[in-house]
Amino acid sequence: ETGLKVTVGVARNRMLSKLAAKSVKPDGLRLLRSEEEEPFLLALPVEKIPGVGPKTAALLHDLNLRSVRDLRAVPLGALQALLGGLTGAAIYERARGEDSRPVCEREVPRQISRETTLEQPSADREWIEGMLFYLVDRAIRSLRQGGLRARTLRVRLRCSDGVEDARSITFGASAYDGEIQPLVRRVFRELYVRRVTVRFVGIQLSNLESADGQLGLFDDPKVASFHAAVDAVRDKH
Repeated sequence: ETGLKVTVGVARNRMLSKLAAKSVKPDGLRLLRSEEEEPFLLALPVEKIPGVGPKTAALLHDLNLRSVRDLRAVPLGALQALLGGLTGAAIYERARGEDSRPVCEREVPRQISRETTLEQPSADREWIEGMLFYLVDRAIRSLRQGGLRARTLRVRLRCSDGVEDARSITFGASAYDGEIQPLVRRVFRELYVRRVTVRFVGIQLSNLESADGQLGLFDDPKVASFHAAVDAVRDKH
């Protein structure tokens, strides 16, 4: 109805379904049947396996381990000695198509991001700051909807000359505009020091935690009620 592109992967566990979806992006659908698993998995580069980041991939490449087929030849003990006990065991398992991670109904995301490319590049600091406030308002709203708080804010700018700058700040856990917005202003003013127009802005809230913990005991109930009322108005209109 909306034209929004959606990619779907279907398989017997969460890792395989994610890999299946990535293989048909964008706007694709892939059902990975049991007889298709082995040839699909063995041909993948090692960096496609969850848990194999850039550093681990570089280490494996140095040992001439480039595909999952190559990785399968390495004994469990050798992988654990190379990568650490837990990581080595997890990668050994995933290279064989196994994934013991449960699928939970509600999981805490790693981060919440909002970003946009400006219709017209601008050097108007107040206007850019206003756009960042709009983006962080949306991100904070998502925090409260998920019952979460953030501890880290990251601001990204990309200028018309192609140079991208970013800066992060860590603070006490919060999901309130009045506490996070001043930090956006501070980080932006420290970050935007060149005389060049900006064409892309983005914010990211990370280091997330549940808001159900004991920090809630010290919250001012009036502040919580105020934000609940604002959210209700935004939902209605």
